[in-house]
Amino acid sequence: MEADIRIRARYPLIAINTFEEDRVREALFDLVFQERHKEKPLYFWSRPSGLQKVVDPKEGLLNSPQTIGDTEDPESLLGFISEQKTGIFPAV
Repeated sequence: MEADIRIRARYPLIAINTFEEDRVREALFDLVFQERHKEKPLYFWSRPSGLQKVVDPKEGLLNSPQTIGDTEDPESLLGFISEQKTGIFPAV
């Protein structure tokens, strides 16, 4: 997956233009369970739900997503991301 190369290269933003959102989600789940990415939490963001953590490096796949408060608008989302050391934050 090309995203793997870009994530390892520390691209700050990767845009994926697709109609196959579910396929991208599955690929990202596969990606974060690879050895080289296992320390990265995986979040998903949408305007109605805000940011939700779905994979934690220590706990693995979470039984239910952990909602991060006050992240419904893009500006708040970017503020939260800027405070994190690592993570994968797709916005769908």
